[in-house]
Amino acid sequence: MRGSSMFPGLVHGEACFVTIHGLPPGSDYTGPAVPSELFDRPWSGSVDRRGTRRQDGRYEVTVRLSDYAFESRPHFRPFYGKEPPAPFPYDVSPVHFLNGWTHEGNIHVGDPCFIWIRPHGGIPWVEEPNPSLPSAFPGYPRTSLVGFWEARLMTVLKSREPTRVRKVRAIFTDIRLQNHRDSRMRDLFGHEPWIDYLVTSSDNDWLEAGAAMLRTATDPSWTRDAINQMWKVPDRLRAASRSLWTPDDFHDTP
Repeated sequence: MRGSSMFPGLVHGEACFVTIHGLPPGSDYTGPAVPSELFDRPWSGSVDRRGTRRQDGRYEVTVRLSDYAFESRPHFRPFYGKEPPAPFPYDVSPVHFLNGWTHEGNIHVGDPCFIWIRPHGGIPWVEEPNPSLPSAFPGYPRTSLVGFWEARLMTVLKSREPTRVRKVRAIFTDIRLQNHRDSRMRDLFGHEPWIDYLVTSSDNDWLEAGAAMLRTATDPSWTRDAINQMWKVPDRLRAASRSLWTPDDFHDTP
């Protein structure tokens, strides 16, 4: 595969940014001419296939280009809906990544789990504080997602001291989404939520809330604000942001 990513746990169909690179100086290229504007800038795409982990720690991946510019510019149209032209290598960064976090110590990459999306309100550990700014994703069906959903843990970022909390990526595997009457909900099946969520090992809100309350009382670093401050991740992950982490920052992926 010519594509690679620093980000583990990518899934088929998810939105991504694609940065195509030219060949090294002196390379023998005899194929059709490729517009120079194609190189070294991020384009919108979607993940087509994920391969294995390479020796350098990066992950093989194939994408399809879906940037609107490829439809609106005549000399780019041949590339729309296709993998970037061969033999040029390219980097892939997901649009949404590590939006979840967990305090669970006994779940691992590949394990079944629950995604818990809490309602907005004022009850600590049971409800999310009301947002002070409008949602960045106005069409996202957040209200319909409130509750627990069956999921699978895809990516775990290793914890940083002094807290044991971990930033994670989980994807929806709940059959209720796959069969939902709302197409927006069906489209979420097999993907990570675009919004903050918790990953839990049970689907009991009061049990999980009680455990969170106990942790907060004994260790203030368990609070969400503290966690989010420690694990600040850019809202839009451009290709350059791959330098945020190295392969050693992640636990093994399925």
